[in-house]
Amino acid sequence: MWAAASLGACAAFTVGRTVLPVRFRERLERHPSLMRLTSLVEHRGMEVALLLRLTPAVPTRVLNYLFALTPIRTRDFVLGTLV
Repeated sequence: MWAAASLGACAAFTVGRTVLPVRFRERLERHPSLMRLTSLVEHRGMEVALLLRLTPAVPTRVLNYLFALTPIRTRDFVLGTLV
């Protein structure tokens, strides 16, 4: 089950990176709190992904697409999801 959930998260992330229009990224740039998240993700991607995965307040499905809109490296997203 863990492997299937991880593959699903990576698939959603990949779809989000390729399908979500630029307009959603532009909307994110208007929100100061999300801009802070973007800045954190740029510098400490895997750590941020791991910590947000452990937070029960944010649904996992939302995180997959949210991370797709940020500049997180794919490697950091995958490692943060698998750990």
